[in-house]
Amino acid sequence: MNTTKSMVIKNLTMHLIMMVFSMLVSFVGKPVIGIIMSLAVYAIYIFMMYADGAERGERACTLSATVSKLESEGKQVDEKLKKQQFEKAKALKAFIISALPFFLLAVCNVIFAAPGAIYENSLGTITRIVFLPCAWVTRIFTELVGWDIDGALEVSNQLFAAVEYSGINFSKIAEISSGSKQLIHAYNAHYITILRLTFIPLSVIPPFAMMIGYLRGPKFREKKLKEIEEGSRKKRRKLKVNKKTKTRTARPEI
Repeated sequence: MNTTKSMVIKNLTMHLIMMVFSMLVSFVGKPVIGIIMSLAVYAIYIFMMYADGAERGERACTLSATVSKLESEGKQVDEKLKKQQFEKAKALKAFIISALPFFLLAVCNVIFAAPGAIYENSLGTITRIVFLPCAWVTRIFTELVGWDIDGALEVSNQLFAAVEYSGINFSKIAEISSGSKQLIHAYNAHYITILRLTFIPLSVIPPFAMMIGYLRGPKFREKKLKEIEEGSRKKRRKLKVNKKTKTRTARPEI
């Protein structure tokens, strides 16, 4: 399979897995525990993407060396193998293709979000679902978006004032009820805006980690070769020592 295509598929597959995982653990209740778990899980997610890219890069570098050796010996090399050689452009293409849809969605969500809205519009809802892998990381903002206690007290005072000695002023209660959501309900526009803006950098971090891992492929290959060479030297030294200390076979006396 084409390296770029394979990396894009891996990016999307890991994103879907993290979406499902985030839904499964969404029962975590306490904010502090949720935020700590979020950072740990997201760090593991990013590390897995980096490690996958590093493995691909190291393997591609090894293949490039093999192809170069075969060609220098005048041997014919399969074109499929040549396409899997290490190329920086492949990692960059995979990063752009993987990150662009999420980046555009996050940007559009910021641009077209209704300012100060109590509830998310359809685009905002879709964005929240797509960015479920980041839900725990952004939980600190969603926790700040809670009940407006001052607003709730104001509504209760207004309702109390609507109850007169002679009875209940239903028209006033209806008027209060129509405006109560703006006072009581969940959304603080400031934190919602920060949350939406946070989705923009989070949209590029996982594919960027994979790209960096792939680009470090030559370093990992060099390290692996050094480890192999060091292992060979130790083995040779051990064999040499064993050869010197080998006892002579006792000959029977005549």
